[in-house]
Amino acid sequence: MTFFIILSLIYFHDSSQTICIYAAGPIAGLRMLSLTACREEPYIACKGNPACKIRCAPDTALFLLCLGFVPLPGKEEELRRYLFFILLTVSSAVSNGSEMEVSLAGVPYLENFNGFLGTYETLPVGCFVSLDSSNLLTATNTDFHGIHAGGVTAGGCYAWNVGRNDYALGYQPTDSEFTPGFFLVVVSNATKVVVQELDVSYDVFCLNNADRSSSLDFEISCDGKFYSRLTGLVFVSGQLRDDSGSWVRSARSCHIVFPKPVAVGNCIWLRWLGNDAGGASSRDEYGIDNLRIILHHKGGTVISIR
Repeated sequence: MTFFIILSLIYFHDSSQTICIYAAGPIAGLRMLSLTACREEPYIACKGNPACKIRCAPDTALFLLCLGFVPLPGKEEELRRYLFFILLTVSSAVSNGSEMEVSLAGVPYLENFNGFLGTYETLPVGCFVSLDSSNLLTATNTDFHGIHAGGVTAGGCYAWNVGRNDYALGYQPTDSEFTPGFFLVVVSNATKVVVQELDVSYDVFCLNNADRSSSLDFEISCDGKFYSRLTGLVFVSGQLRDDSGSWVRSARSCHIVFPKPVAVGNCIWLRWLGNDAGGASSRDEYGIDNLRIILHHKGGTVISIR
């Protein structure tokens, strides 16, 4: 049993950033300790292969103390190889950390995903896609497969061409991918007022070309940790396949009143959680499109789902 210590210092100069640090590889245990005031919870525990997300404000430094242990066969060369892999994992996991900044209250913000070309680099600002229930896809993943009209065999993230070059952010699930998995949009309150309510609408596009049903739930969080599921917005594809080969659009919308106002500079996490819902064999292809968000300062009437 060999123990290791890794020190890492990251400085954020002129913009808020979120970094994702992954405990990966032959790591039996990993502890990370933030020694600066750039996060409220100073202690994070990562075991196995989860992602730890840390958000820092401008002009702050993040100092990480990483402690862990690796079971080794007693060879010095393997120890050096393991430690290099761990260092590479921690340093390369610093993501762009961007958020969708909404600067005006009461004004719709739209994302039609037509700029998404099925690659990591073309993901819209503030948008993330997971491989499974906890691990986000990164630039090094080979699970981005470009633009496709559907009917694929390889699992992964696609820009579904749902008609006339109208693209949707989507996935082809498999036994090991996106079952469960999620699309994530991080919205930053860049208005100059606290936000008390939120309007969200979006479309789910599905190509029901398999004999297994899939579900897509909409969830929301004000801290990125604890999510509330809006059961009235659940989408479930048909278990019996439709041989027409056509994408089917299902519109969803809701109006949310927050228990506590969202302060200026804080974030709202919108998550679409996909999973199997029934049946067997291969899975349907689906995705989200035409996302519309409105932040509201003052309270009003709830018009849909709380």
